[in-house]
Amino acid sequence: MNDIQKAIYAKLTGSTSLMALVSGVFDHVPPKQAMPYIVIGDDTAIDYDTDNSVGVEATCTIHIWSDYRGRSEAKKIMAAIYSLMHRQPMAIAGLTVIDVQCEYQEVGVDPDGLTRHGVMRFRVVTDKES
Repeated sequence: MNDIQKAIYAKLTGSTSLMALVSGVFDHVPPKQAMPYIVIGDDTAIDYDTDNSVGVEATCTIHIWSDYRGRSEAKKIMAAIYSLMHRQPMAIAGLTVIDVQCEYQEVGVDPDGLTRHGVMRFRVVTDKES
């Protein structure tokens, strides 16, 4: 799973257009980090084996945090992430990526009433290289 997270981080931080929209991409957000920013969140993995291959089907959650007074900033960042990730090639060491698919998106307002929180979940299906 760590290799998948590294690949997602590389994909996001490697995009100059996305990085122009955010202050950073994090696994752990530094104190007093300026918004908007992206957090690579929780993930899951299940075996995706066949008779002649060994694979993993992983889901990875990406969070977008914004203090803009509306949802448009978070949605713009989410659209950029979608364009980078959904059905796009991804390089993961030792794995062949079969598919990357966005399966969920939502933008809401946090309990503080001010912070916008976008959530995206991507399914990454891989096969171990021989």
